[in-house]
Amino acid sequence: MANLFKEGKGSFLKKLRIIFIIFGISILGGLIYYTGPRIILNYLKIMGWYTPLILIPYAVLIIFDAKAWAYSFNPSLKNKKVGLGILYLVRMAGESVNNLTPTGYLGGEPVKALLLKRFGVTLTEGLTSVVVAKTTMIIAQIIFMSIGGMILLSRVGCPINIKICLLIAPLISGGGLALIVRWQKMGCFSSIIGFLKRPLAMFRILESVEERLVKIDQSISHFYISNKKGFTASIFFHFIGWVLGTAEVYLMLYLMDVKVSIADSLIIESMGQFIKGLGFFMPGSLGIYEGGGVIIFRILGMEGGTGLTLIVIKRIREIVFNLIGLLLILQLGGKRKRLKK
Repeated sequence: MANLFKEGKGSFLKKLRIIFIIFGISILGGLIYYTGPRIILNYLKIMGWYTPLILIPYAVLIIFDAKAWAYSFNPSLKNKKVGLGILYLVRMAGESVNNLTPTGYLGGEPVKALLLKRFGVTLTEGLTSVVVAKTTMIIAQIIFMSIGGMILLSRVGCPINIKICLLIAPLISGGGLALIVRWQKMGCFSSIIGFLKRPLAMFRILESVEERLVKIDQSISHFYISNKKGFTASIFFHFIGWVLGTAEVYLMLYLMDVKVSIADSLIIESMGQFIKGLGFFMPGSLGIYEGGGVIIFRILGMEGGTGLTLIVIKRIREIVFNLIGLLLILQLGGKRKRLKK
C-alpha cells in the first residue's frame, strides 16, 4: 500500500509540474507578444559581445553565499571537512534543483546535504547547515527587501494603503521568522513527526527516519544556542549577496545602454525578489518573475519592455548556471566512487 501511495503521489506531482510549466510559458509568451519581441532582440544586439559579462556578478555572489553557509555549521564540528571551494560548487548544484522544481526553492536543500556526504560530512551535519543557512538567507532577504521597499516609498508616490502594506509586511515577515527560529530550537522535525505519526502509521513511513530527524533537531537547537556569532555572520554574508544582486541589475542595464541609478537598481532587484517569491509554486517562478519585471519598471516610469528584457537576460544567466549546477551534481555524485577507489 505504501508503494501505491508513493506511485500515486509521484504521478500527481509530475502532472502538476507540467501544468505549472505550461501556465508559466503561457504567461511569458503573452508578455513577449504584448511588449514586442523586437524590443528584446534590439537590447540583445546592443549588448553584443559584452553579454558574457552578465555572468560575473552572480559568480561573485555565490562566494558570499558559500561563506554564509560555512558559518551555518555547528561549532562542535571542529575539523573542517569541506572548504569554501567545495561549498561554492555544492551550493551551485543545489540551487540548480531549486530553480528547476516547483518546491518553493527548497528542493535543492536535501541535494546539498547529500552531496556534502560525499566529502565526509554526515547527513545530520549537512541538513543542519542547510536548514540554518536557508533561515539566515531568508532573514537577510527580508532586510534587503525592506530597504528596497523604503526607497520605493520615497521614490514614487503610492496610495496610503500600499504604503501601509509595504511598512507592515517586513514586520509580519520578521515576526514569522522569529517564530520559525524558535520552532527550530524546540524541534521542528520532532513536532512534525508527532503530528503525522497517527494518520501515517499504517504506511510506516516515518519509523525509519524518526531517530535521524530527532538528531537533526538536536543539532539545529545546539547551533542556535552555542553559535550566535555564526548565526549573525551568516545573515551578514547573505545580505552582501543580496546587495550584489543590485550590482548585477546595474551592470545588465548598463550593457543594455539603459541609464539607471543605484537606488533604482536596488528597488528593481529587491521588489523583483519579492515578486519572484510569490511565484514559489512555479518552477523558477516562470512567468511570474517576468510579469513582475514589467510592473516594477512601469512603477518607476520606465518601459515595461525594458523590464521584461532584463528578466530574460537574468534567465539566460540562470540557464547557464543551472546547466553548470546539473553537471556538478553528476560530477560530485561520482566523487564517492573515486574516493572509495
